Amino acid sequence: MELADYLDDFDSRLPHAADEGVWKLERRQSFRQPENASWAAFDRGSWDEALRLLEAASADTANELATLGGMGVQAHRLRIAEEPLSPYLQWEFHALHIRHRHGEDIRVGGADLVVALESAGELPEVVAIGSAVLYRIRYSEEGVLCGATAHDDRGLVVACREEIARLHRVGTPLPGYFDRHVAPLAPPSGS
Repeated sequence: MELADYLDDFDSRLPHAADEGVWKLERRQSFRQPENASWAAFDRGSWDEALRLLEAASADTANELATLGGMGVQAHRLRIAEEPLSPYLQWEFHALHIRHRHGEDIRVGGADLVVALESAGELPEVVAIGSAVLYRIRYSEEGVLCGATAHDDRGLVVACREEIARLHRVGTPLPGYFDRHVAPLAPPSGS
C-alpha cells in the first residue's frame, strides 16, 4: 500500500482493536521525518527548539491517545535501541517520553533482545492491530515513511503480536530507561 492508503486502512481498523490493542515493534535506529516540525528543528541542529515543539504538540498527542482510549484501544510499543544512541533516537526518546506520559505503554530493549530473531537480517518495523492485520512498514532508503504491506492471515498476525508482547514484557519501562540513558546526554548536533 502507498502511504495514504496505509494510513487510511490503519485508521479504519483501529476501532476493532479494543480487546487486543495495537502492538508496534520499532527496530531501525534512524528515520527522517521531514513532515514533523520538531524533527526538522532537530535536523537543523536546533535542539532547544525541537524540544519546545515536541512539548507544544503534547496536547495533540494527548488527544490522539485519549481518542484511542475512548475506543478501548491500548497502544503498546517496543523500541529497540542500540547504544550509543543515534542522534535520531535521542530525539525520538523525547517524543516517546511525551507519548508515554499520555498513556502509551512503551518499553525499551537492546539489540540483544531480538538478536535470536535476526538470523535472516534485521527485523522490520511492524505494527499489529488486534488479530486483524499486521503491517510491515516500508521506508525509503533515507528512512522516510512511504507505505506498508498488510498481512491479514490471522495465524501470522496473532503469532507476531504475541512475540512483540513477549519481548515487550521483558523490556525496560520507558521512564527508567529515559532517566538513565537519555536525560543525561548532551544535545545531539542533528541527524
